[in-house]
Amino acid sequence: MKPGQETPTFIPEWPAPGNVRVCFTTRHGGFSTGPWASANLATHVGDQLSAVTQNRERLTRSLALEQQPCWLNQVHGTHVHRLDQCTYGVTADGAITNRSGVA
Repeated sequence: MKPGQETPTFIPEWPAPGNVRVCFTTRHGGFSTGPWASANLATHVGDQLSAVTQNRERLTRSLALEQQPCWLNQVHGTHVHRLDQCTYGVTADGAITNRSGVA
């Protein structure tokens, strides 16, 4: 995909409560170049902040979210962060919340 096209996401079809949404993103359809090409969403890996910002904004729009997700510094580990409020810069592999409207 070229810049300007929607960021591909996969939305699983599994039984979940109606108020729970899940999606997985791919690395296609974004603005990042080099080793982060193309839809890198991470600010902690050395990519250009302007490209990551554009990728995040595109994903937020494509999912019709009211606000940006609470972005993690994602690592491949076992720590899951509880989102009682949106805190940026948290390092974890996942996040959970019981707050409505928080992604």
